[in-house]
Formats: sequence, structure tokens, C-alpha cells
Amino acid sequence: MNFNRFEKIAVTDFADQLSHSGGLWIFHHIPKTAGSSLTRELSVVLPPYRNVFAEHPRSGADQGTDAMMSSVESFLEADRSVNYRSVSGHFRLPHLSRIREAIPASRMFTFLRQPAERLISDYRYAKTPKHPLYREFAEKFPTIEHYIEDPCSQNKMWRFVTAGGQEAGDESLARIFRNYAFIGTLESLSEDWSFLTSIVGCPKVMTARVNVTKAQDNNEVQYAPHLYQRIRELNAKDYLLYERVSGLLHTKRQEMNEYVEYRQGIWLGAVTERVA
Repeated sequence: MNFNRFEKIAVTDFADQLSHSGGLWIFHHIPKTAGSSLTRELSVVLPPYRNVFAEHPRSGADQGTDAMMSSVESFLEADRSVNYRSVSGHFRLPHLSRIREAIPASRMFTFLRQPAERLISDYRYAKTPKHPLYREFAEKFPTIEHYIEDPCSQNKMWRFVTAGGQEAGDESLARIFRNYAFIGTLESLSEDWSFLTSIVGCPKVMTARVNVTKAQDNNEVQYAPHLYQRIRELNAKDYLLYERVSGLLHTKRQEMNEYVEYRQGIWLGAVTERVA
């Protein structure tokens, strides 16, 4: 199953195909896309759940070691006895390929965010003590303008879902969509999450967001039009991806909401029968 088919067939057919396929659900967590809230929900909806993470290398540490791949291998070893139903992490494509190679009956989903809002949130978070290297980050990027001009900040969503410098276009978008069972957005988080959880069982209402970045003196950003324009200029691939997904979700929204209501009706009917 892949997100491409979401565009071509009825939502009910798309959802029914996913709901009968079983296996592991992989949440590909792109930074600052409400991932902490989603992982908390995922642990409730699809247990047993595991978050896979790599320790951030400190100054002087071996930067060449793929700590995330080591964590992936530990997860796969544990899965032999636990049989996880869901997993999440800031994976790159090699990590996802390794999981899907070891567990073929797995499907991936991810969430995007309006690119300028995601980049600014990423910057603000990285200047707080929650980010392990926040002191080094603050020294390198004293202002948001410094950050957006650095290539490391640009097109981050695109770089997470592709193999690096892949050119943007219909062919590359189709390749991305083939990899994912579903792609939602933070801007339609509640509706998208209800739809996704309808596929795996009962529609789940999204609770309050967690891990929202706290304001502090050195991470304030003035929301000026020229700033957003510059971010758009430097993040064309992220905008292409986000706008294509948002547009597709918009065209399917009524069908998605009807499917959620349908699944809610089945669930409520089953509960009523048990109570009776």
C-alpha cells in the first residue's frame, strides 16, 4: 500500500486495504511536526510501541558512527520477542530500509508542517536546553537570519523523505508517495490522526499537544513578511512537498471525514452490543 493510491482510489478502498494488512506501523518523525504528541498517541493506539533514538554526539565524540543504526539494530533484536506494533524515530532512509527489510509487513506514515513554521520552530527549539548542543547552536546561529541561510536548515523535510540531493518534481514526488501508507500535516493534525486511527481500529481524538517550545530571550523570532519570503526562496522542495500533500488531503477531506464517522458508528455499535 502507498500514498499514491490515496489519490487514485476511493478513501474507503484505500483505508480497507491498509486495515487488513497487519504488521508494524513506522512513524517517520520529522523534527518539529508535532511528533512528540503523535508518539504519545501512538503508544496508546498501537502498543507495544517503541521510540528509537540515537544519543547526540558531544564535542570530541566520534561523529562518523551511525548511532541511529545501532539503535535500529537493538530495536530489531528486541522485536523478535516483543513483536512491536508501532515504532517511531528521526530515521533517515537507510534506517527505514533496514527496518522494512527485517520486517516486510510494515508500513510507514509521516506528518509534514508548513515549511516556514517548521523551520522557525526548529530554530527556536534548538536554542533551548532541551537540545543537547544548544550552546554550540546558539553561538553558530545567533539569529534566525543566520540559520535560514545555512544549508543544514534548508529543505529538511525533503531531505528526510528522499535520498539527499534528489531533484524536485512529479517523478520524485511519486517515489516519495510510494514509500508511505499515509502522509498528514500538522495543520490538519486532528482530522488526519482520526482518519489514520480509523484505519487501525477506532478513531482516536487527538489530545493536547506536548513538548511545545518555550519562549526565552534568545529564541524570539519576529514574524516579518521578508523573512517568510526568504524561507520560501531557500526551501522550494519543502514547499512543493507540503503543498502537494496539503492539496491532496483537501480534495479527499470530505471522504476522509465520512470514513471516520463510519468507523465511529461501527465502534459505538459494538460497544452498545457489549453493554446490552
